Amino acid sequence: QNHLLQVLSLLAMERPPVGAQIDGREESDAMSDWVRDEKVRALKSIPPIVPEDVLLGQYYGYSDDPTIHDKNTTTATYAAVRMWVRTPRWDEVPFILVAGKAVDERLVEVRVRFRDAPFAAFGHDQGRSSSFSSGGSPLPQNELVLRIQPDESIYLTTNVQSPGFGNDGQIMNSKLELNYRSLHHHDHDHDRRGHDHHQQHSRHHHHQHRPHHQPRRQQHRPDAYSRLLLDVIHGTQSNFVRDDELRAAWEIFDPALIAIEEGQGNKVKVERYERGTDGPESAEEWIRTMSKSSGSKRDRSADVIPQ
Repeated sequence: QNHLLQVLSLLAMERPPVGAQIDGREESDAMSDWVRDEKVRALKSIPPIVPEDVLLGQYYGYSDDPTIHDKNTTTATYAAVRMWVRTPRWDEVPFILVAGKAVDERLVEVRVRFRDAPFAAFGHDQGRSSSFSSGGSPLPQNELVLRIQPDESIYLTTNVQSPGFGNDGQIMNSKLELNYRSLHHHDHDHDRRGHDHHQQHSRHHHHQHRPHHQPRRQQHRPDAYSRLLLDVIHGTQSNFVRDDELRAAWEIFDPALIAIEEGQGNKVKVERYERGTDGPESAEEWIRTMSKSSGSKRDRSADVIPQ
């Protein structure tokens, strides 16, 4: 809950008021407050979760652990939650948070899924939905993906027409990727190859001189906790949770947690799933259904107005 809301608040927050009055404080202290102020405003714009917006799961064999005495426990090891951020920028856009143990892969990422275009860009025939290619198969939605762990990267997936003349206008899903690790190694190798080529060229002309550009030294890539420790040393607090941010986070989850614990959320069933899979079998359809709803007809009586 804490780590996921950290990611959500950074995505949903508005731009801090850079250039505002610092009031005699250190610039780093002022910037830390500005960032955390915007994160709190984003969290306060999220209404409390209701049980109907929650999917829970537990992997087979969880209760086999000898430290778990209640073999009929319904403790969840997988959770998917839909939430809303009631701001002008994000209103009626569903946010789906997913976390699980013993699933198929370990990663942290943000997927911004774009809405379908009102009309098909490729292979559009009369009466055919924009979600289908000329071959009749569904087209995936365009996505912007921010991979946080492992192998930090940013990539955009989009639908493009297959190259060549023999594909009859078939559409393929393509990915444009910026990978932090591969980009760094590519730059380092490129400089090294350029340096070697320059030396060979110099020997061919029977004279040598220093290259214009020295190859860049490969930099150490610190992990997340090393960066946080460095922030502590520098006194930078923007990546740390403030007390009002923590309270705002619990105000979002507490009502649903209490309702589920007290059995009020009868619609929330803890579904079983196999270890090494991507969660309960119903998760994919649940996420697809919850992602399509705009929330425009939802009762907003519980919505929180940011102060």
